[in-house]
Amino acid sequence: MRSSDFLVLPLLALLLGCPGTDDDDDTTPFDCSLGVWNEDGSWEDLDGADVELIFGFQGFLWISVQVEADAGGPDFANILFSAEVGDDDPFGGSVPNVPFTAQDGARRSDEVQVRLDNDEGPEPFIGETLHLAIRGRAGARECTAEADMTLRDDDPCLHTDDEPVCPDDDDSADDDDSGR
Repeated sequence: MRSSDFLVLPLLALLLGCPGTDDDDDTTPFDCSLGVWNEDGSWEDLDGADVELIFGFQGFLWISVQVEADAGGPDFANILFSAEVGDDDPFGGSVPNVPFTAQDGARRSDEVQVRLDNDEGPEPFIGETLHLAIRGRAGARECTAEADMTLRDDDPCLHTDDEPVCPDDDDSADDDDSGR
């Protein structure tokens, strides 16, 4: 071993082994949580909740969540997410420029769709636990939130546009006027 190795190796180990400190981070945190706004205007936290799988056009499968930020939250945020269903490998995605509006002393996001891999349809997901972690970033401001939720599929409708297409509960052949 050369004498220079005694100097280079410890310096290299020091550089590689020392992670950055929080002082290196220029972000300012803000508080946020994952949930949904119910029709009555109440906030439902998603940690421990049951969440409806939505089956959409061309077989897309997703859940819809919202982010609630404190009153000082942003007007818009880029939402990054990491999701893991059961024992499956985690996957991630992003939704850019999600708008937040002021309501009831907080800032509420528009809907954030978390799309799931649907090669096998919704059945393998039903009853499974989804761990969802998000990071909302707005300039130098940032929040993080996570929740564990159980996936369900109680909605038989196919969601294509504003109006879902649902199977008829009654026999549609009785309503056919083509033979009259």
